[in-house]
Amino acid sequence: MQYLAPQEGAFLDLLTDSGRRCEFVAVRAMTRITLSRYLGIPPAAIPLRRGPWGKPEVAVPGNTVGFNVSHHGGLALLAVAARTQVGIDVEGHRPRRNVERIAARYFAADENMRLGSLPPAEREAAFLRLWTRKEAVVKAAGGRLAQGLHLPVSGDAPVLVHDPAETLPGTWRLHDLEVPAGYVATLAVPSSGTAAAS
Repeated sequence: MQYLAPQEGAFLDLLTDSGRRCEFVAVRAMTRITLSRYLGIPPAAIPLRRGPWGKPEVAVPGNTVGFNVSHHGGLALLAVAARTQVGIDVEGHRPRRNVERIAARYFAADENMRLGSLPPAEREAAFLRLWTRKEAVVKAAGGRLAQGLHLPVSGDAPVLVHDPAETLPGTWRLHDLEVPAGYVATLAVPSSGTAAAS
């Protein structure tokens, strides 16, 4: 396929589910076509690598383009930023494990209390808002999810987030994104930066 690098084509061959194959190709093509416009490199020729915790990045000497992609259940979002890093996360509503139990174990105490004070019908959406905010920061900072679950991210957007434990570097501005019903998404950019999301 013209929008996939050879190693991506090899991974595609391992996928047996047709829905996952289509999603993989669509997300990779969207990412590579968009990045090629910023970099002036043909889509399949863009060298990508994974950072220490799996975040994809462009492996071009002197690269100044940061990007991040997230997809869930047929919706994919891509964020691109010049001269900085960026993180994006999207999650879809679905029956979940006990969100109160997850929040009690991992979230900041005030977030856990606020979640518990909501009517049961509103808890999943509130949980997903907190979750996407935390994951967007983790992805922007190039960390791993466990480092960000404790981050205090509640409040009206845009929210400024700094890791009080200093395991994740930087101060991040969170923007809740408008997405189709049934989804929740957040974009994280450095407190002084901007990015484009599509």
